[in-house]
Amino acid sequence: MGNDDTQAALAFHAATKYRVSTDASGQAEYLMGTPPTLEDPIWQQDWSIEPRAYKVYSDLAPLALPTQLATSTLSALDVLARTGAEPRADAAVPDLAALARLARLSNGLLNRRLTTQRGRVVEFRTAGGTGARYHLELYFVCAELPDLAAGVYHYAADDHALRQLRTGDLRGVLVEASGDAPGLAQAPVIMVMTSTFWRNAWRYKARAYRHTFWDAGTSLANFLGVAASLDLPTTTARAGLRRRHRERAARGRRRDRSRRGPVHGGCRCQPCGADSRRARDCASIQPVSSAEVTFAEIPRMHAASSLASGAQAAPGAVVPCAAPQHHQPRHPSPSAPWRPKPSRPY
Repeated sequence: MGNDDTQAALAFHAATKYRVSTDASGQAEYLMGTPPTLEDPIWQQDWSIEPRAYKVYSDLAPLALPTQLATSTLSALDVLARTGAEPRADAAVPDLAALARLARLSNGLLNRRLTTQRGRVVEFRTAGGTGARYHLELYFVCAELPDLAAGVYHYAADDHALRQLRTGDLRGVLVEASGDAPGLAQAPVIMVMTSTFWRNAWRYKARAYRHTFWDAGTSLANFLGVAASLDLPTTTARAGLRRRHRERAARGRRRDRSRRGPVHGGCRCQPCGADSRRARDCASIQPVSSAEVTFAEIPRMHAASSLASGAQAAPGAVVPCAAPQHHQPRHPSPSAPWRPKPSRPY
C-alpha cells in the first residue's frame, strides 16, 4: 500500500469518527463508525492488561537531569511570536539543563495526581493527553554537547532522567531519512517523538491513531515554546523510513512509532559522518502489559500514511495522490441533535 492511497484515510476516518444517536428511551447514545458499522467507542474491557503509563528500559542506568528549571526572561507573548528561524549572531548550544527543561515541560510529570475509584494513580503530564492515557515518548539524538556525550537518549518521564540507547553521533540516519532537510545535519540535537499506540488504544480502540497526532501536537507546541524561551533556533522535518527500518519497528520488541521531529540548536557543530554509527546492543524494555489487543485499523492506516524513503520526505517532494471519491459531509442528524459528551471517569 502506498502513501498515495487517499481512500485509506477516508476509510479510517469513517471507521473512527464519533456519532451520537437517540435510543428508545430518548437518551443520547455515543457510537463510533459509520452506519451500518457502529460500535462502542470505548474499550478498556480487561483491566488486568491495562498498559503501564511509562516506557521502561530496565537494564540501562539513568542519567539524572536537573530538577530546578530556570525561568525565562521572555514574556509568553514574545515566545509565541517566535518562529524558531530568527537570525542569531551566536545561537546557544543546548546542554543538560536545556534538555531537562524541554523534556519536562513537553512530556514530563506535572506533580499532580489523581487516584481513581479502582485505585489507579493517574500522574498528569505537563502536556495534556487524551483521557490521560499518555502514550508519547521523547528521544534526543545529539552530537557532542557541553555536558553530554553524542548518542541517542530516551527521556523517562517517571524519574526525569535520560538513558543512553546508542553511542556516537547518529544524526546522519535522520538526515538521510529527512531527504537532507535544510539545517538538519547542523543541528546539535534532534528530538524524535514516538507513540506506543496500545497505551491509548486500550481505552480508545483504533481512534488512538488520531490521538497520536492530536497529543503530539500539544506536546510539540510546548516543546517549541520552551525552545523559544531558551533562545534556541528550531525547525521541523518529516522523515521516511526505508523498508528495513519499518520492518524492525514492526517487530515485537518495538511497539512505538515515530512522529515528527523538531530539531533545535545552533550551527556550531560539524555535520555528522558515517563513521560515527556505533551501536550498542538492544536494551531490555519492560512490557507495557501482559497482553495486547491489536485494532487492525491502526497498522493499516499507519502503513498507508508512512513515507517510504528520504526522497519522499525531502522538502518540496510531492507524493501523487488519487482523487478522493465523493463522500457525504458530516453533520448532525435532525433526529439526533449534537449534545456535549458527558465526561467519563479516568
